[in-house]
Amino acid sequence: MEQDAASGGGMSGRAGWKRGWSKPRVATMVIVMAGATFLPLALETYWQNASTSTSSGTTHAQPEVLVVEKAGRTLLKGHDPYTVSSKQPGGHISVPAGQPSYDVFFPYLPGMAIFGMPSGSKAPRPLGDARVMFALLTFVVLGIVLWINGLEGERGLLAVQAMSVLPFTALPLSTGGDDIPVIALMLLGLVLMRRHKMLMAGVAFGAAASLKFTSWPLVVIALLVLYAAYSFKDSIKAAAGAGLVVVPAVLPVALANMKAFVVNVVLYPLGLAGIRSPAASPMPGHLLVSTLPAIHHSYSIVVVLAGGVVFLAALTRWFPRDAGSLASFIGWAFLFAVLLAPTTRFGYLIYPFDLIIWSRVLHCVPRQAEGTPTEATKAVHLQDTLVGAQV
Repeated sequence: MEQDAASGGGMSGRAGWKRGWSKPRVATMVIVMAGATFLPLALETYWQNASTSTSSGTTHAQPEVLVVEKAGRTLLKGHDPYTVSSKQPGGHISVPAGQPSYDVFFPYLPGMAIFGMPSGSKAPRPLGDARVMFALLTFVVLGIVLWINGLEGERGLLAVQAMSVLPFTALPLSTGGDDIPVIALMLLGLVLMRRHKMLMAGVAFGAAASLKFTSWPLVVIALLVLYAAYSFKDSIKAAAGAGLVVVPAVLPVALANMKAFVVNVVLYPLGLAGIRSPAASPMPGHLLVSTLPAIHHSYSIVVVLAGGVVFLAALTRWFPRDAGSLASFIGWAFLFAVLLAPTTRFGYLIYPFDLIIWSRVLHCVPRQAEGTPTEATKAVHLQDTLVGAQV
């Protein structure tokens, strides 16, 4: 009986599914999804295509949409999406006259440019909008997650709503949405990890890691969790899967122009590239640097260094031991990072919001490989290693 409950099988599991996924509730969610997610997305992409009222072209799209589309068109032509002028001191990017400064930066990893490539194809312009590609991948991945995990009951329904109809997701999908496919791939990796499909979990993590650095903390800690709570063989499988995606997607582009890559992907998001990012929400970190602009650079460096130390200390104290606790740990870490970051947006709260919700769905005891050390033994060993590294 316990085995059936743990694996999601048996009569109780099917009854739980029916309680959470009754026909009226599913119909209600579909109606809400159509009105809150798909209709606004369709209207915004249509209006953006028809709009000629602004020189910046951001009347019906967040700046990141245009940035991703520009990078996609550049990549489609066989050019480097990262550009930098060697004439600028410190490797700062030059800005053409009349163009917003942030438009010349591509602060994402190379994989994100793929979402912008349809905008340079012969596809109808609204369908080539990067937001359509963001939404398409998100819902495809969500469907795969449902098929693999067999989500049940109230928690399963809430997890699906969190990625489809709730404001934290529906609004970004209509206006920007570049973070939504990243977290969808992160969640797919966690589900595959829970189902002990380690190579495919690594591929999902690698796909997320090739889009934005925001996924990297989860990917790195996931590999540590696999080593500590599962087996060395499992961690190698996941690392190999991630490497199969990340290395060919990121390394050649980064090596082609390392200075431009660092300026775009590292310095600019931290506010250290000489041009201020448009990312701004009244979070504590942003309010502090706005009140005291002279400390902006030093604050950014301190937050990165101190945050790393605190993150490592928290990892030794509350080391996650399965996919559910990993989602919870990274979710809370994201929350504090968003609050303290000097340049941040409310949209970044989608990471802690979804990860913490999904941690309840994913929580389970990890499967042990026969003949491998117990979870507790390996977790304690890794914690001792991390503590030693701090000292």
